Amino acid sequence: LRIGLEAETDGLNPAVNRFAVSAYQMGTAVYDYLVVTSDDPCGCVYIPSLAESWTHSDDYATWDFKIREGITFHDGTPLTAEAVLYALKMQLNDPTVGIAVRALFAADDPETEAFEPAELLDDMTIRYHAKRPHVDFPGNFTGQLGNVPSLAYMMAATDDPSLNQAPVGTGPFMFDSRVQDSMTRFVRNPDYWGDTAYLDAVEFYIYTDGELAAGAMAAGDIDVMGTSNTNAILTLRALDGIELYETDDYEESFAMANSSRPPFDDIRARKALTYAFPRDDYVEFIGAGVLRAADQASTPESPFYNPDVVQEHDTPDLATPLVAEYCAEVPEMCTDGRINAEYQYSGPSVIQDQIFDLLTEGWSDHFNFTKDLLPQDDHITHAILGMWDFLTWRQFGSINPDGHILWTECQSVGPLSLNWPRYCDEERDALMYEARGSDDR
Repeated sequence: LRIGLEAETDGLNPAVNRFAVSAYQMGTAVYDYLVVTSDDPCGCVYIPSLAESWTHSDDYATWDFKIREGITFHDGTPLTAEAVLYALKMQLNDPTVGIAVRALFAADDPETEAFEPAELLDDMTIRYHAKRPHVDFPGNFTGQLGNVPSLAYMMAATDDPSLNQAPVGTGPFMFDSRVQDSMTRFVRNPDYWGDTAYLDAVEFYIYTDGELAAGAMAAGDIDVMGTSNTNAILTLRALDGIELYETDDYEESFAMANSSRPPFDDIRARKALTYAFPRDDYVEFIGAGVLRAADQASTPESPFYNPDVVQEHDTPDLATPLVAEYCAEVPEMCTDGRINAEYQYSGPSVIQDQIFDLLTEGWSDHFNFTKDLLPQDDHITHAILGMWDFLTWRQFGSINPDGHILWTECQSVGPLSLNWPRYCDEERDALMYEARGSDDR
């Protein structure tokens, strides 16, 4: 099976590499998850996988996970709680992956011999200590944190980082070959602990432009692809013999302003950007009858949707006095009465170029934007480091808003930040943590 991916990843070792959509798609072939999520509308019903079962303390702060016995990695070594703990330690110590992990677990005290985030109870049981009461704690292991590589592999990859490109997991497929930025191939695992894969092999091909991937589908060069590119979706809709599955229940496309540096450290610039946002044109010309406008992370069909949250847009007259006031006070950030800023996005991609042209034209009376086009992995790195003014993004695939806390809480702001806009609101954090510890659905 030949699968088209929209981007490459810097590696396939979940203990040290940054997993975005493409890494997850490849990783799901070679790894299993400790926990998987059911299709319940709340996204809060969890199903055992590599973890056979779990229990928790009355306050939801301590969790014991029983690891399923009889599972072997592709290198023939057994899955144990030791491998699970070792992966967690590597993730906690990694400069970028650790940002996400540390936000979820009790802090490790370097003054003690104990490892406070987790401990082994026996060969097949691991006890986790959450940072605070967390009802949806098992959900942490439905993503990268739940992918467990072989212990021997993790140790070897520490000495030879090139092995991060040759993953060893427990999944239905085993690593065969990889040419970065081109093709990665996995072959069927004949000793898989679950249902044996039907396919002999899966191959992943990189198409950074969704329209090129759709063309490859039409030509028969690939068999499967996923995309949010509206031009590609329209092309796929017109093809015969294509089974098309469309949904907008998960990730959203949106834009962000960096509140930690000029010009968007000033709320007047952020407000002006919002008021002048040409969303109507975006929905008409970029959405092209495929996308619907979003006011928030949840769709109107979600149990978490809040009708009182509405996105401001297409009111440039409200932006004008804000820009004039800002430029009068901060003239070094303005040219010809307009605010100067950098617009960053990933590519190359025709649709992303079109979005840049449409948005910057809509903002042209109030902002002077310069283009910064980067490959996706560099784009992510710049976002983490805060090396940007304004960027376009796609994220928040978790139906359950508990999965969004990491990306919005104050403790995720720092030199390396997963709170991308670097905006802190401690009152909002208190409300999120109260909800996180409540079992009232």
